[in-house]
Amino acid sequence: MADSYVLCEINVQAAWPYPPQASGRLARAALERVLASKQIPA
Repeated sequence: MADSYVLCEINVQAAWPYPPQASGRLARAALERVLASKQIPA
């Protein structure tokens, strides 16, 4: 079975409805979600 990939590009400047100061909070929240999803359940 061969792997398949799709190249996708999004122009963030054209689709960023948040104020500049929100980017840090969004990045932290995204990182927390990724790290939480990788934790092994107790």
